[in-house]
Amino acid sequence: MNKKGQSALEFIMTYGWALVVLLLVISSLWFTFGGDKFFVNEKCMMGPGFLCKDFSVDEGSIKLIVKNSYGKDISSISFTYTDCAGSSDTPPLKNGEERLFTIGGCPFSNLDFFDDRLDFSYNFADSSIMHSKATSLIALIANGDSQSFGGSGNGYGSDGNTLLLYKFDESDGSVVGDSSSNGNDGTHYGNTELLLHFDGNYLDSSGNGYGGSCAGDNCPSFITSENRNGIVLDGDDDFVDYGDVFGGLIPNSIGELSVITMLNWNKTQAENPTPHSMVLGQNMPYLDYRSDGRILFSFKNSIQQLVYSDGINMLDNHSEWHDVAVTFDSALGSDNVKILLDGVEVQATNTHTNPMLFSANANMTVGDWRVDIPSNPNLNHNFGGMIDEVGIYSNAVSADQIKRMNDANKVMYGDWTDGKYGTALSFDGVDDHIKGIGNGVDLRGLGELTVEAWIYPLSPNNIQHIVTKNGPFMIALKNGFFGGRIRTENGHFGPLLVGTIPITANQWAHVAMTYNGTEVKLFVNGVQEQNLGSEKYKNGTFITDGCLNIGRYTDGGCDTGLNNYFDGLIDEVRISDYARYE
Repeated sequence: MNKKGQSALEFIMTYGWALVVLLLVISSLWFTFGGDKFFVNEKCMMGPGFLCKDFSVDEGSIKLIVKNSYGKDISSISFTYTDCAGSSDTPPLKNGEERLFTIGGCPFSNLDFFDDRLDFSYNFADSSIMHSKATSLIALIANGDSQSFGGSGNGYGSDGNTLLLYKFDESDGSVVGDSSSNGNDGTHYGNTELLLHFDGNYLDSSGNGYGGSCAGDNCPSFITSENRNGIVLDGDDDFVDYGDVFGGLIPNSIGELSVITMLNWNKTQAENPTPHSMVLGQNMPYLDYRSDGRILFSFKNSIQQLVYSDGINMLDNHSEWHDVAVTFDSALGSDNVKILLDGVEVQATNTHTNPMLFSANANMTVGDWRVDIPSNPNLNHNFGGMIDEVGIYSNAVSADQIKRMNDANKVMYGDWTDGKYGTALSFDGVDDHIKGIGNGVDLRGLGELTVEAWIYPLSPNNIQHIVTKNGPFMIALKNGFFGGRIRTENGHFGPLLVGTIPITANQWAHVAMTYNGTEVKLFVNGVQEQNLGSEKYKNGTFITDGCLNIGRYTDGGCDTGLNNYFDGLIDEVRISDYARYE
């Protein structure tokens, strides 16, 4: 054997075992991670003017996050793929803006990876000429379909068949934004009655429209230092008047409230020269500070109630901002009045459990107790110091919710909570609802439909409406089961179709109703419930355009025949122009 052969043999004898181990590792990875999928180099290329920032492909959809880096605003842009049934939505895309695009109805369940081109078209805001380009996309295909009932970690995306998509991810405010490009926003009417941020104005942000007024030297000035906005009151005659807030809640000359929360951030003067220093109130109830620094919450039910924060002196900490909250809930058997300071309960007291009385003839004021008492016309309860972030709620805001507001450093719309994906809205089963701006989504002329939502009912008994378009459709709970019905040009409102799968309290459930032009079907958590095939619906289209409501039923007009309010949480409401589930 020559020297070269001997060297080769010695190499194999010495390192052969390592080569065998390496081959075994490669084989293991091959089978564990799906053969050639292990070697897929995922990428998304769009060419000049656009940046594909992220992407994913699953068995039923393609998702892209695209940024416009063209230097010009785009008025509309849309993506398509030949084998997918739908296209993406067609939103505008401003220069520097990025947006999620979703293509649904894709048949990728038998594939391991995607390697092809997507087509997209767009036009600039200053031109009507359409431009066409292609996107090169290579991606592994994940299990599941993010556009089906299960959604994904972020819920649904808006594709070209989406007429309305409420994701409820605002986490604050009364406006519920439509995540499709159709602009069908809605307004939520819930437990937030007054919301004041004092960001350079006295306006109410609750959606109830209390304007806030003052006159001349009585108007507080604004502060924009100390890392917050707010108003400065001189302790002499400054105040802001918000009208009859409680009377708007219960329009009686003498009203009753069973539950309420009043809270604000404030910073007091070094001393309080008056017996009372009014923070906010409407005759009764009111929240103020005594001259000894104690917090006082006063209201009247059978008699006037005075609840003090014993052991607390707000004047000792006058150089710091504090949030103060008081809650009253007549339904509680004990501790039905609570005072919280900086999110911590400092007083819990039992009072008479009758509902709270108030005079609807008085106005809600911030900074002074504006009450006409002939025997004492010079009554002065003016607050001296700074006030910011005032909130009044028709429910008992929890300590956890107050902590969330503390962390955000502002009062917040009180009906937002953790949802199925992101945040959701809470509906109290009494009067909470969402009303679409205008009539909401227009269904006239459509021959197919899907209405769906994620719901978390607290008590699924009786009839509770989830989504209603007065005329074309409604979906609801009936005695713990999901139901729905539609109305087309070929017949009257069809019979209420009710399923058989129980909807459990305190659990998330996905509910959907589809209409394919012939049949109405119900689905709960992806399982088909009922099927109504009838000549009444055959080839029917929608011809009426009633008001869109979420969380309640209306009969006739947008605000008439109000009943059947939903009690629980609602998330991810989507309306589509075809039957997504078969």
